[in-house]
Amino acid sequence: MKQRLPGCKVSYGDYYIKRDYIETPQLYDQYGRWMIPYDSEDLMLLLRLFKPGNINFVEQVFHTPDGTWYQRPYPQVFSELHSSPRYTLRMEECASFDTFFANTPTWPGWKSAWFKVSRRYFLWGSSKEFNIARERSENWELERILDFYTALEAALVPEDDGFVARRLRERAAKLLQLSTDAAKTLKKRFTELYRVRSSVAHGGIREHSEEEKNRKKNMLSNLMPAFEQDVRDLLKAALQYCPCDENNRLQWLKKSLYDISDQDKADRLEQNFKAIQDINIRNRLLVKLQSI
Repeated sequence: MKQRLPGCKVSYGDYYIKRDYIETPQLYDQYGRWMIPYDSEDLMLLLRLFKPGNINFVEQVFHTPDGTWYQRPYPQVFSELHSSPRYTLRMEECASFDTFFANTPTWPGWKSAWFKVSRRYFLWGSSKEFNIARERSENWELERILDFYTALEAALVPEDDGFVARRLRERAAKLLQLSTDAAKTLKKRFTELYRVRSSVAHGGIREHSEEEKNRKKNMLSNLMPAFEQDVRDLLKAALQYCPCDENNRLQWLKKSLYDISDQDKADRLEQNFKAIQDINIRNRLLVKLQSI
């Protein structure tokens, strides 16, 4: 609907969603703290997870017989930033979304510990401005890529032993059951964008030459639309197939998807060993390794 609803910050060109409750929702918890239900968070999560596109949600307002109540905005869900491409939901997609809305909260991973982290960073990332159609992307916009990778790592890479990027791209290709060519393309895309993620995470962003700026813009324009879909496909697949229990999830990720081989670990150890400059430290390490 496009008319203004009393008490809402809806302006020209905006829409509002109206939901009627049979009973007044609980406004306070057992300790008397104000607690307007977070219906909007699940709705925004599922809208954003359903398909790519950027959608804003300004605030949530409750009209009750006792008065009007406002939920304090928080940035994972509520945002007034506009990004391209805009979110669209065609009439012929509504039935599919209704089914998705009803079924997704019943999937095994919905209430898991890992998804609490994944959903938070997915919401963070998808609420931030990222205008790939603009002449250039600002460095702070690249945080969207960092947030999306954090969401994927929380879902698919619980290990922390230096092989995060490799595990992620290999498990992603296997989880989506891609063909050989499609898997190769996804892995290349993940490698390119993971470099961007690492630059943001480790403070490596710097001013580039015009040539480098144009290369980065073209790279993001070419890769981000597919990556936006990758993120959603992987989170939906993980919700359906990853066991909720942490121990079972780790074993499933290793055995059913991908794990690092002993040879890979040995190659990394050799590489790190060669990087040690102090001969005494190298010799002590050799002695320790021989005694294992």
